[in-house]
Amino acid sequence: MVHFVGRFMDFRLRQMLQRWREKGGGAIGLDGGSLEEWKAMLPEGLPVGMMEFEETQMRQPSLGYAGLKVQKQIVLDGPVSCGKSIALAMLVHWARSEGWLVFYVPKGREWTHGGFFYRNPHNNLWDTPVQAAKILQDFLKFNESPLQQLPCQIFEPIPLGEGAGVGMMKGVDSMAMPEGSTLFDLIQTGISYTHASVGVVVQLRKELSLVKDVPVLFAIDQA
Repeated sequence: MVHFVGRFMDFRLRQMLQRWREKGGGAIGLDGGSLEEWKAMLPEGLPVGMMEFEETQMRQPSLGYAGLKVQKQIVLDGPVSCGKSIALAMLVHWARSEGWLVFYVPKGREWTHGGFFYRNPHNNLWDTPVQAAKILQDFLKFNESPLQQLPCQIFEPIPLGEGAGVGMMKGVDSMAMPEGSTLFDLIQTGISYTHASVGVVVQLRKELSLVKDVPVLFAIDQA
């Protein structure tokens, strides 16, 4: 199912395809693209069922099915293997084809399961600097060019936490981005300095919420 604020629609893949055809939908395929083209468009990784999905010949038009109003938040829900991950991947593919800036996480479960957790003394939460750095690296894989053109709009100090395997920095609890920095520079800081990785991810989310030049999409799977 696709859940909206106060409303939802059925999201059963076979039924959706059937309804689309009944309403005169055109040929359904992966926009004519090969699996290699999809891998290039979604370098963070493809859903497990993408190989099987390629045979179903379904494509972007179904994303607009039912003429739903634009919503800021959408949650896909349904039985296992009903097509949620593939529908999300289709949305990411379409958005990137249209020039959107997409923060895509195909395996959100990895954020909270496994890995190393470090207690942050400033907020009593648990940081995952290794995973934070990977998140930043993945975000650069497809978005490096536009990120180099987007200036930072927040210049609050970035809080520093415990670095992966190296402990806390002595005598320093934050760092600032210099004026004129871009979102690319911000992300590189989080990748280069393990103590800043988590703080940079948090700040990046805030920065992306302020971007007006291009549409921004957060797409988190397995959440």
